[in-house]
Amino acid sequence: MATFRAEQFSIRGEEALADLRARIRNTRWPGAAPGEPWKQGTDLGYLRGLLGYWADGFDWRAQERWLNGFRHFRAEIDGIRGILCMSVPAAAAESRWS
Repeated sequence: MATFRAEQFSIRGEEALADLRARIRNTRWPGAAPGEPWKQGTDLGYLRGLLGYWADGFDWRAQERWLNGFRHFRAEIDGIRGILCMSVPAAAAESRWS
């Protein structure tokens, strides 16, 4: 018979956000790839803009508040830890992801 344990938790991302922002700001950027953008990988300008937005423009706190409106669980099944579950009512999922 399988064993199951779960504990409820809330998302609190202060340390993770500080670490993410520091990593983005400390990125050692390569030079642009030769040739046309996207032909040899991600366009460097696009990537720099996206990461700049993640570091300074995206409202991580709003997402944290929204996510914490649902119940979150860390689970262990048969000794396997690190399984994350989120309980989302169908109506909320449909309005957010449809």
